[in-house]
Amino acid sequence: MKRFLFFISLLIIVLPACTKRQKFRTGPDGIQYYFVKKHRHSASPKFGGGATIDVRVFWRDSLMFDSKDMPRKFTVIIQDTANGSIDRALMMMHQGDSAIFKLNAVNFLTHKVNMALPKGMTRKDKMTFYIRLLRVLSPQKIKNMHQEFLDYRRRLEPELIDDYIKRHSQYHFELQSSGLYIARVKDGHGLRPMQGDSVFINYIAYFINGDPFSSTLKKRQIFKFKIGDEKVIPGLEMAIKQMREGQVIFVIIPSYLAYGAEGLLDLIPPYSPLVFQVELKKVKPAQKTLY
Repeated sequence: MKRFLFFISLLIIVLPACTKRQKFRTGPDGIQYYFVKKHRHSASPKFGGGATIDVRVFWRDSLMFDSKDMPRKFTVIIQDTANGSIDRALMMMHQGDSAIFKLNAVNFLTHKVNMALPKGMTRKDKMTFYIRLLRVLSPQKIKNMHQEFLDYRRRLEPELIDDYIKRHSQYHFELQSSGLYIARVKDGHGLRPMQGDSVFINYIAYFINGDPFSSTLKKRQIFKFKIGDEKVIPGLEMAIKQMREGQVIFVIIPSYLAYGAEGLLDLIPPYSPLVFQVELKKVKPAQKTLY
């Protein structure tokens, strides 16, 4: 343990200086690298597998990320074989290695982590990664870990919904036969949407912990879609079909009526129940064909 702590402190003090003193090599895919410590005969990460790593990421002189700030060991999955990617850099390493990589900053932020670019960043900028590869994980191990994660999320979902209802008992959620939970906040007296009708709604979408992730109010633009076009998640359309113009509801949508076991990219985790506050502003009936 003391030896490990000494190594980490050495990374903090010595590695930033290495980028200035040591001569970096450049691989055929444009990755600049320098190995501080190398174990040629240990395992390397493979495509579909992963690695547990310590990593600190700098842009210019700013620390952008430090895995020590994470609550658990930081694990990455090797799934991007594009030239110059961080995954390709990790595949150059062996278990126990310590290395420094310089990668294109714009490519990393836009393609790997889907982040907005910091002000002042240019396409020529590099990000510097100080990495110690702690453990190589086989593709089967990654598959098993992912399945364990899915099982945990699936078991947790009913508890999350029950807890949300208890914390928001003032809304009087009613369980529908479909599995939706609906609380009526404001009555409406206008049209009820039918198949093929266009609806205009305002909404705020929340994770079950109460954090919002999308809102028409923030965009200041009413959302429009046609009933039956499958442009929204099933649970949201099912709830809106029960509303009348002018009505406002809260609806808890279980994951099987939302994004299911797959989730949505990096935005919605698997087995995520969602909460929508919805106002049905207008119903535009479908045009009837005359014969």
